[in-house]
Amino acid sequence: ANEFGQAINFADVSALEWDPDFSNNADSAITNFTQAELRMTKTASSPAYLGEDLVYTLQVFNDGPSMATSVIVTDTLPPEVEFVSADSGCFIDLVGHVVTCKLSDIATQVTTTVQITVVPTQTGFIENAAFVQAYEFESNFDDNTGSAASTILASADLTLTKTAPITVTVGDYFDYQLAISNNGPSDANGITITDTLPVEVQYIGDDSG
Repeated sequence: ANEFGQAINFADVSALEWDPDFSNNADSAITNFTQAELRMTKTASSPAYLGEDLVYTLQVFNDGPSMATSVIVTDTLPPEVEFVSADSGCFIDLVGHVVTCKLSDIATQVTTTVQITVVPTQTGFIENAAFVQAYEFESNFDDNTGSAASTILASADLTLTKTAPITVTVGDYFDYQLAISNNGPSDANGITITDTLPVEVQYIGDDSG
């Protein structure tokens, strides 16, 4: 089959001898040729942040003319990310870092969306591509691949804890203690602390510069 449509094939049989019934000497077979032209787009948020979820959104569209069946999407994740989750019907080969998604049949002029969630493990520029194919014949695979690029930025989760005496005599000195922690995953640089003092106290000094 090299084109979409229907083929009718006829065959007949004969011999040198007399055949008393020629009505069953011929028969035909009808074959329907299906064709589904799929295309894919892929998007991802950019910039994304180290240690936080990055969601890849894959959209598969069927230009027809036939329904696309046994649709499979394969997505080889870049080494700079770790797999978190994916939509129903998807599973990951951890060794090859390949996510495979078995989709429902896609009717003509219908779009199906798949989401894959990962976590970046290092900063920088990462690019990821996925591929889609179906059981039906397809004449053009150029648009069956979708790719998305993201810039991964550093992320530092800072926490501040402040303590002070519960009771202080008027005129006495006391300290506000500020403890800063960085839960990562990146180093925190250029840290600035701002402390707006209440009008009931007078600033004396600090040890942080």
